[in-house]
Amino acid sequence: MDKAALTKRLRAVFVEELEDHVSTWNDALLRLEQGAPPADLQRPLFRIAHSLKGAARAVSLPTLETYCHGLEEELDALEGAPEGELLGRLFAAADVWAEVARRLRADEPVEDALFAPRAPRAMSHAPASREHTGGLRVPAARLDALLVRAGELSRAALRVEERERETASLAARLRRLRAQHAPAERRPFDLCLAEIDALHGALLDDATELTRVARDTDADVRQLRLTPFGDVCVGLERTLRDAALAAGREVELIIEGADVEVDRSVLTALRAPLLHLARNAVAHGIEPPAVRAEAGKPRAGRVRIGAHLRGSEVEVSVSDDGRGLDLEALAERAREHGIDPPETEVGLARLVFVAGLTTSDRVDALAGRGVGLDVVKTEVEALHGTIDVETQRGGGTTFSISSPLTRTLVRVLLVRAAEQLYALPTPHVLTLRRVDPRAVHRIEGRPVVLHEGEPLPFTPLARTLGMPTAVPDDQLIPTAIVQAGRDRVALSVDELRSVDDVVVESLGERLPRVRGFGGATILPNGEIALILHGGDVVRAALRQAEGGEVSLPEAADLSAEPPTLLVVDDSLTTLALEKTILESAGYRVLAASDAERALRLLDQARVDLVVSDVEMPRMSGLELTRALRGRTKTRGLPVVLLTALSREEDRRRGLDAGADAYLVKNAFDQTELLEVVASLLSDPLD
Repeated sequence: MDKAALTKRLRAVFVEELEDHVSTWNDALLRLEQGAPPADLQRPLFRIAHSLKGAARAVSLPTLETYCHGLEEELDALEGAPEGELLGRLFAAADVWAEVARRLRADEPVEDALFAPRAPRAMSHAPASREHTGGLRVPAARLDALLVRAGELSRAALRVEERERETASLAARLRRLRAQHAPAERRPFDLCLAEIDALHGALLDDATELTRVARDTDADVRQLRLTPFGDVCVGLERTLRDAALAAGREVELIIEGADVEVDRSVLTALRAPLLHLARNAVAHGIEPPAVRAEAGKPRAGRVRIGAHLRGSEVEVSVSDDGRGLDLEALAERAREHGIDPPETEVGLARLVFVAGLTTSDRVDALAGRGVGLDVVKTEVEALHGTIDVETQRGGGTTFSISSPLTRTLVRVLLVRAAEQLYALPTPHVLTLRRVDPRAVHRIEGRPVVLHEGEPLPFTPLARTLGMPTAVPDDQLIPTAIVQAGRDRVALSVDELRSVDDVVVESLGERLPRVRGFGGATILPNGEIALILHGGDVVRAALRQAEGGEVSLPEAADLSAEPPTLLVVDDSLTTLALEKTILESAGYRVLAASDAERALRLLDQARVDLVVSDVEMPRMSGLELTRALRGRTKTRGLPVVLLTALSREEDRRRGLDAGADAYLVKNAFDQTELLEVVASLLSDPLD
């Protein structure tokens, strides 16, 4: 192995060591600050600095080596507990190491002014994860890949089970056919049936064994991925300590449910929201000590972070015993932003999730409950989770997060709507019903159904997703009562199909967050189902019920032959998503995974419009557009470029190449795509 490769491998090990030492270092300093005997902790701190000095030398980081040597000397000369400026420098060392680890993971340079041997500058602190407490270290990406393989093995087992059932059915048909012949003519059937029965027996044995192996493998991999909730809280005490010092507060942190085990990827995704909520609790929730004492409260405020299992979900809460949200100020700020404030206290409290709406008069590293909480909400919803808030004047505020226990396997209700298959995560499904059309009432002209005595908005799922809907007949209507937070709606569908555990496939980096969808899954029979985002669907249904959702234009006169669209994208998942959206709107859709295949399809079939990616191998979407404009047959064919390239110069290049519309995937909205397609088809450009 050459020196560069060896250094790279050693640095990967060094990063793990560094992150572990950050947690231990912070814990020791916090205990010293709280009065623990210095003699018990001074030598462990010295050993950490000494160990990191040697490790830094081994991975060729001389500046970090010098920095650690300075800390080592100060700790060696220390008599008694560190105080004042020295204590601040020691705390800052953890920040320096955490930043070095981050830079090394991102392959960024670390040899700069970050280190001042005896006066390191302070940094924003993020809790380090202590995911490895012993045993073999396995990169997270390998565990993720292993879980995907386990899911593929489970799908293979289901396919073998289906082949076994088909073989049994074939044998049954042959027996019925044999019975229709005279005894003298049955011998050929007997020979054939003997072979099929032997094959069926072998298939049954193989299916049983494969199912067992798939089930056990899946369970073992999931067990490997489980991590205690307490790991995500490592470093939060240090974070709150720094926040309290900066804000002039006294704060006590209480962790509940530290032993609750959750999928590692979920905890990793929850780390940033928890950090944000905890800092906000100190900055904008807990009152100054004197104010608390005057109100009869303990001088030190309490921030409580807890985790509890609820079926297939984990519920995480961040609460404080501070002043509570100022609902009147939130209402006033909403009016300033042109928003009509809700009439209920619950609705007013939820205004904290509106982007840019805050009651804080200052903007700094701590303040601003409301600033950034829209980002927290987005991060939680990316987990197929929900977040809500409760507050009491003078009694504190609680943020509650509900999230599936895993990001990669989700139990879903499979439904059919607008001739497409969708998957709705079951944590959002309260119950299923078949609604008698005569039981649909109207309140202020809006359809509702009663559920446990509560009138719920009643709307077709297809309409909520912006798809054409059929007029229901007089039969009972399949309906799912769906909940996100404390909001509930009744969604009608064409068919309630089944409840299954499915492996979540990402929509890809180019479509990180498509409104209404949280991923896709491939079923054992090869069908693709888009996984719905419960929060998005409920909010869209409520907006429709309140008259705030603009109905989409009809794609075409569906009684006539529908227009034919050609979708071109080298990502098969993105291709499936776009094809599903367009087919659900009533179009006939052809698909091509590259531009060259698209040109061949255009030679063979009549196409009314092309939707194409830009970044593709061999021939880009820009080159495809120019090729279409250079052909007599396709010169006037409408072209929509749907791409991740969002810069203005990229947009200009697309339009200069001859595209009729340019849409950005990162801001993808199926409503906009359907509106653009409908507009170009109704009035194509010459």
